[in-house]
Amino acid sequence: MIDVRTDLEYFRPIMTKEDLIKIIQGLLKTDADLNFLLQLKESELETLVACIRERVDEVGK
Repeated sequence: MIDVRTDLEYFRPIMTKEDLIKIIQGLLKTDADLNFLLQLKESELETLVACIRERVDEVGK
């Protein structure tokens, strides 16, 4: 049987909370322990990454 899911979540790459925290550390250029962010939901971490990335991009212009 073929899986014909149409849910967009099915096509999203798998990114763990730990991966998102590494991205945040990279954007902030820090090696500080940010594991307290693991308390956030994955969607909240994604929002935080997007906000930081947007701000960093603005400053870089």
